Amino acid sequence: MPGRRDIRTQWSDAIEEECEKYQLRPAEIPKEFRMQGARIHGSFNCTRPSCKKNGWSSHVVWVRLDIKARKLEYRYTQKCKSCKFQQPPFVTPNNIRRAVETAVLRCVEQINGIFNPMRPLPGADGDLEHELRLCEKCRWGETSCIGDRACSKSRSASETPVTPHTQFYSTAPRSWVAQIQKLRPKYAERQARAEAIQIVKHALEGYKFDGMPWQIAQVREGGSVAKGTDLAKDIGSGTDKTDIDIVVMLEERKRGNWKFKPGESTQYLDALGEALLRSTGVTVSQTKSDKSRQFVLMPDERHFSCDWNIRFDMLVGDPSLKPRDLLNMNPKTLQYLSASMTPYQVKFIGTECLEKEYLELYKDMTRLVKDQKNDMMSNKPSSFLVELLMLHSFHAIRESKEPLTATSVISKLVDVLSNPQTLEAFWTKYYNKKDIPKKLLVNKPSVIDPTNPTNNVAERFRSSWGDFQHKMQGFMQST
Repeated sequence: MPGRRDIRTQWSDAIEEECEKYQLRPAEIPKEFRMQGARIHGSFNCTRPSCKKNGWSSHVVWVRLDIKARKLEYRYTQKCKSCKFQQPPFVTPNNIRRAVETAVLRCVEQINGIFNPMRPLPGADGDLEHELRLCEKCRWGETSCIGDRACSKSRSASETPVTPHTQFYSTAPRSWVAQIQKLRPKYAERQARAEAIQIVKHALEGYKFDGMPWQIAQVREGGSVAKGTDLAKDIGSGTDKTDIDIVVMLEERKRGNWKFKPGESTQYLDALGEALLRSTGVTVSQTKSDKSRQFVLMPDERHFSCDWNIRFDMLVGDPSLKPRDLLNMNPKTLQYLSASMTPYQVKFIGTECLEKEYLELYKDMTRLVKDQKNDMMSNKPSSFLVELLMLHSFHAIRESKEPLTATSVISKLVDVLSNPQTLEAFWTKYYNKKDIPKKLLVNKPSVIDPTNPTNNVAERFRSSWGDFQHKMQGFMQST
């Protein structure tokens, strides 16, 4: 028989291989779902020298696996019928694979909220000759690890708790759940994006402008990546593929009445672009516009070990500005400094817009809708507008006391899109309703930026509103 080290290596390799099929990274596994039990066929050999029994086999062999750590946590023993000496099981490679397939699938289903705890385990009828008094899993005869009782008692440690997450997805179409799983950025993608952001921050944070009144105060991350609503790298197009925003916050060297002038941001963006090209040590391509600079970080074996190019937008902002300060700002200045609200947007959408137990559900459904709007041919709604429409739909269902499910959220979104003439959505975290200019609330649909009371996010997309409504209606009807 293989040694203890070889046995554990076989299990670890099998878990790693199975997790790779689902692109399930350790960081993505909540602690309540990491431990999984599995029941398979195995054999036992009595090692007691005085015992004459050669060995036995059983269809009721239990193991406990740590999916997060990718290891065999425990093998439940059985006692020899002859001498009552406890022995661990031996499991063939094929049965190891079957056990791991069952355990990893259950872990994935639990994470996605679609696991049915009443579904029988493979081989639920067990072994007619299984003696409970000789089985450690049966607590030496106090309970049973087979049959109907096994469905409840044997899985108590890993059974899915009744949470808003499991309730939300319990009635969701399986195709939606599968697509959401694909849309979530995987661990390697998040690591690569984080590495790219650190490269940019390191290059910019120590830079000094020569002969210019403003200097770098901080470098902040923004966009969908910072909010946690970004899509996986192989999915999406347009703005969703360029959703890493780097906002360079500038402050005066000497406090006074000097104000940021319209168009002056371009001088700072040009200087920052040159600094980035000189300092990163990686290949950077640059695209210019009046309000931002778009860069592409390309893989480099020495500095940036990634399998794909990572794009991001660089903008400038003023860290001293607050949402209500925008009400009295010159419109021309405002369009160059709207990125100053990035930290407020990230905080609001990322952590504050809903209770913690509903936040990840909101982000999953937002990704699903973003994926649908990416199929539109032209004038697609912005990612920010999708985020706000989904948030409005979530809040509307919560206020109405309707059951909060995946289908009810999409149904509410379709209803909202079908009645643009009555849509008035705003949030009073950073300002009051009286701060919003009346013309923005009169001209429907009205979806006011939670961090900028002068910005109706829906205004630019009135002409394509009907296209988006038909797209989502078709998506709802196709399930």
